Amino acid sequence: MNYKKHYDALIDRALNRKIDGYYEKHHIKPKCIGGSDKLSNIVKLTAREHYIAHQLLVKIYPLNTGLINAANMMCTASFKNDRSQNKLYEWLRKKLSDAQKIRQSGKSNSNYGKIWIFNKTIKINKKIEIEKLEFYVKEGWVKGRVINWQPRIVSCSCCNRLFEQKTKEIFCRAF
Repeated sequence: MNYKKHYDALIDRALNRKIDGYYEKHHIKPKCIGGSDKLSNIVKLTAREHYIAHQLLVKIYPLNTGLINAANMMCTASFKNDRSQNKLYEWLRKKLSDAQKIRQSGKSNSNYGKIWIFNKTIKINKKIEIEKLEFYVKEGWVKGRVINWQPRIVSCSCCNRLFEQKTKEIFCRAF
C-alpha cells in the first residue's frame, strides 16, 4: 500500500476545505523530519483525520521515534477525549518500543560505555568513558550526577518569607 499517497490525499483534501466545529492543527511536514511552525505547514484536520495522519506517518517513516511517539500520545487519555481504547494503541506501543530498542541498543546508545561523575567543589557534572573513572575518582570526582546545584528559594504564599524548598510544599507553615 502506498501510505505516502494516502497521506498526501488526506492533506490535499484538508487544505481545500473549511472545517466548521472542532478541529485539530497538524504539521503537514512534522517538525521531527524538518518541518516548521509556519502557517503554510499547518493544516486543520478532524480528530479522526488527525489520528489517521499520524498512523500514516508512522507507516511511511517506521523507525522515526518522534513520529511514533506523537502517534502513541494520541492514544493516551486526555482531558479533552479518551483515546485509550483505540484498536491501534497496542500496535503503536509496540512500534515505539521496537524503534527505541533499535535506536538505543549497543553502540548506537548515546550513553554506551559512559558514566556520569560530579565534582562538588567546582560544581560540575561530566559524562566520561567508564575506563577513565578510576583517574577521575583519584582527582576528587564522585560517581553520579547532581541535577541542581542551587537550592530552590521560594516565597511563602502565606507570609511572603523566603525559604529553601526541599519538598513540594509552597508555604512555610509559620502560622
